[in-house]
Amino acid sequence: MIITCRGSRRGGVAEPCGFVHDGAWGDPELSEHEAHHWREDAGRDGGSFWLGFHAPQRMGGRDGKI
Repeated sequence: MIITCRGSRRGGVAEPCGFVHDGAWGDPELSEHEAHHWREDAGRDGGSFWLGFHAPQRMGGRDGKI
């Protein structure tokens, strides 16, 4: 599964992040990247926050049917 980072929102403006991961939700790379954003946002003025990860769904909806 391809999982991308949505980036951060700072001052009302979304700033994209180029992180792309081909794997599963439990992979340590995702935890490390999330921690990176938390550290980065903590060092700012408090007006920024991380938007999370995104994993596009296959055609056919949430039930996985094609």
